[in-house]
Amino acid sequence: MDKYIPLEYRHKITLYANDMAARANTLEEIFEIYKALFTTLAKAGIHIKSSKVEFGVEEIIFHNYKSNWGHRPHGE
Repeated sequence: MDKYIPLEYRHKITLYANDMAARANTLEEIFEIYKALFTTLAKAGIHIKSSKVEFGVEEIIFHNYKSNWGHRPHGE
């Protein structure tokens, strides 16, 4: 994956098993990050379900951690 994801975006993508999350400060930036992610996944032959993709949220639950990029266990 490091071969295809631009260096400036790598720290904004979190991977765990078959799950991933990406963050950005602007819509333009998230578009570029997702474009790089989708291109990388396509080159690897990996498919994603559109029902699993969320855009424009300020907070997520990722492997039982609620995150707005200041991680804390879900429920706190």
